[in-house]
Amino acid sequence: MYARNIFVAAAGYMPPLVTTVPIQLSGNAINWTAANAPTNDLARGLAYAGGMFVAVGTRGLIETSTDGTNWIRRSSGTTAHLRGCAYGAGTFVAVGDIILQSANVGPRLRWERCCFEDADVYHLVASGVSNTVGQIQTSTNLVNWQPGVSFQITNSEVEILRGSALGLRRFYRAQLAP
Repeated sequence: MYARNIFVAAAGYMPPLVTTVPIQLSGNAINWTAANAPTNDLARGLAYAGGMFVAVGTRGLIETSTDGTNWIRRSSGTTAHLRGCAYGAGTFVAVGDIILQSANVGPRLRWERCCFEDADVYHLVASGVSNTVGQIQTSTNLVNWQPGVSFQITNSEVEILRGSALGLRRFYRAQLAP
């Protein structure tokens, strides 16, 4: 797969099979190096959405990365083999001997007062998985949505906009960036 200016491959499908390096990286799809992945299990499937890579594989392997290079092992709660993964409708799904579905990884929005000195000033805050990339969309009627600002969540949340509660007369929603 190619995302964020890097090729990422599940070693379980790369000839020759490299059993000690589950995830391989390349800038040109010719020369490959090992990713920093803390496992000896084989990655069999990869997916990417909203700034997050997900790898699944043998013995319930699930790892995530925001840059494709450095990976974090996640608990899947199973030792069943996982052979593929995909993203849709706000969740990642892993398939193999069983099917696993993540919680909604999409960004969440909330309005809150932001300033003690001015009680009429609010800000729109997006929260979610750190380093995910999202986009705000706006609507005046909940039917027609217009693309708005893109954002990256850092440290689990980010301020999107700030203004008077009276001046912000529209609807907002956040989605993972394509």
